[in-house]
Amino acid sequence: MALKEFFGISNKDIQCPLCGSRESWATEGFVTFDELRVALAALPGWRAAHGSSGGVADIPSQIRQHTGSPQMPSLTQGSSEHRRCATCRSLLPPQFWRSGVAQPLAITVTGAVGHGKTTWLMSLLAPPRLSRYGIIGFNEHHTVQPYDFVEPYTISMLEWEFRSAMPFLLMGCTIHHPEGLVDVRTLDIKGEMFATNTEDVSKRIESHLLGRRGGGGLLVIEKFSKDGDRAATNIAGTYLRLSTRIKERLHGRSTLWKGIIWTFLDSAAWNDAAESWLHRMVVPSGALIAIGRGKADAMGPLAANYEEIRQNNDGVLISLLKAVRGDEDMDPDEVEGVIALLFRLQLLYSSYVARKRVNRLDYFYRGGGQRYVTICQELAKQLYMHWDADLGGLSTILTGGDEDDDWQVLPCGRLASPQANESVWSDQIVIEAISRASRLR
Repeated sequence: MALKEFFGISNKDIQCPLCGSRESWATEGFVTFDELRVALAALPGWRAAHGSSGGVADIPSQIRQHTGSPQMPSLTQGSSEHRRCATCRSLLPPQFWRSGVAQPLAITVTGAVGHGKTTWLMSLLAPPRLSRYGIIGFNEHHTVQPYDFVEPYTISMLEWEFRSAMPFLLMGCTIHHPEGLVDVRTLDIKGEMFATNTEDVSKRIESHLLGRRGGGGLLVIEKFSKDGDRAATNIAGTYLRLSTRIKERLHGRSTLWKGIIWTFLDSAAWNDAAESWLHRMVVPSGALIAIGRGKADAMGPLAANYEEIRQNNDGVLISLLKAVRGDEDMDPDEVEGVIALLFRLQLLYSSYVARKRVNRLDYFYRGGGQRYVTICQELAKQLYMHWDADLGGLSTILTGGDEDDDWQVLPCGRLASPQANESVWSDQIVIEAISRASRLR
């Protein structure tokens, strides 16, 4: 990384989002994870800042065989490139304190256990570069560089699918893209925290979003499922109050990114009810029905249907969106089937671009891909509100407010392949982060 990109420590608006301190100092050398784990457990200030009543969990054996006992920045004051909060001793990623040409952006992320939060947060911090099902993909002109440490762990542990039980985690990454850099500082919060002390959580989020110049985002990870086991209601209420308080305080900025990352859409099943609904509500519906019937792991033969949808400026997709938005009486089977169709529309987009061997970035920004993706995201929002209407989750706060400050739904899923489970459209978060930061210049 070129030294000219960053100028060192910013003396403006530095604040530890975990304890509120405005002072930090550089560390000296490294210690092993095992040594750090023992040391942190003996620091009441660190435990309180991280919401931990006990110590730090050990690395599971299946993760340790890949990572060993990693080296971590020490608790000793010195002159290295790593910094800790002077009060609670929390390790602060450089995106939290350094100055330079990068546009700063703060994001808080939360979600219930098992909703895919870590999986999709990692798609921002360390995107899967070899995934066949991205929107823009990654190359030498478009990369994401994560900070190696997620105290008390490392980013590599999360990449090996270690699931931390820590209530609060600070993470950082820098997005390199053709028009500049975005420094993303991330506060990861366990969903359970919203059920116990929402005022404490609110203060931490507010401190995180307002601690430095730049924009901010409030993101909830929520899982599609057919049962009524929900844990998002308290999160929704807290985020709604926060967005009202914070919106006008983001250093004169008028927008606050508020979104739902809707995961596990691959578990939705195509069905006869959805096919009958499409026959009634969308004209022409032939291409959509063919895609709905298609196998999720074999989108190639449906390229002609994709071409048909892209004709007339995505007119078929717009007709589908209008039908979903206008039908207040969709039954659960119809909703599930159209969600399965949405997931296949996502797969088909990426499959088509890969088969044509076009540049993903160019296709998105100059070939009409961005319009297609935006319509799919709006379709996801309408489907989410149908699905959630009787479940008491976040749908009640998805409408209202200014057009540029409304809640957004980013549809996500996983596709099982012989090699691995691949993320689908995981780079939506990166695209949106670039877009939001660019608006604040």
